[in-house]
Amino acid sequence: MRGSGEGVTATGRAVLFDVDGVLIDTADAHGRVWRAWAGLRGLDPEAVWRATQGRRRADILRLVAPGLDAKKKTEKNKKKDK
Repeated sequence: MRGSGEGVTATGRAVLFDVDGVLIDTADAHGRVWRAWAGLRGLDPEAVWRATQGRRRADILRLVAPGLDAKKKTEKNKKKDK
């Protein structure tokens, strides 16, 4: 990679994405984020973290914070997944 005026430019023949934590274990990072999110909303951080296992973000939000508009929140955060 080399720097450019607009960010980082990469040249190569392939790009490898690890979106499920197989190559890099991201469980600790996800746990910290979900626990912090729960704490800021007055929810039980450990209960929220347990609820995330095997679920999509919208399903988690409906389960742990039914008062939130999960569809609106998920649409807003889809950009983070790209």
